[in-house]
Amino acid sequence: MGVIRLMAGKGMHMQSPLVDPERSWLPLEKRMAEEKEPRRRQLLEQVRNHMRAELREQLEPVLATLVDEPVFNFFGGGMDGTLNGREPVVAYYKQMFAAGRMGAEFRLDRIAVDESSVVTEGVMLSKYSGEDLIAAGVKDVGNEPVQKGKDYLGELPMIIMWPADKDGKLIGENIYMGGGFFDRLKRIN
Repeated sequence: MGVIRLMAGKGMHMQSPLVDPERSWLPLEKRMAEEKEPRRRQLLEQVRNHMRAELREQLEPVLATLVDEPVFNFFGGGMDGTLNGREPVVAYYKQMFAAGRMGAEFRLDRIAVDESSVVTEGVMLSKYSGEDLIAAGVKDVGNEPVQKGKDYLGELPMIIMWPADKDGKLIGENIYMGGGFFDRLKRIN
């Protein structure tokens, strides 16, 4: 598989009432409260902890949720590739955090869990300024040119499989993206 490419741009995502990373794990907490099986509850909690630390850009808590040598697989969205081992995963997170990439919100529509994994399905919402889109090479949204001083909402459908080991540590992530980061944009002001 190819090299993982990240979108460039410090602070590319902007937080707003439309996009609030802190809402991302609320469906996981609701599902945890409903789950009767301890193992499944453990895995849901681990995914919640991982997601929360990731969106808050807290590297050590993210790594605490993972096995010693995690594997991240990316499919679609122009990011096809694999990160195999702790060192590449750490480098990936450091790059994302330094670029200010974590101002997104995951709106989870479905959560499935068994004794070996959790699967989340939903949409990643990101708010972008016109300036950031122009800098990323986006020229048009819909039938209109991207405008400086305007804001845009991006929606990226995602399915993530979170496999876990016997101790409940996440083995990694298998991330399936339903398009590119800028494929589903709309102007919001």
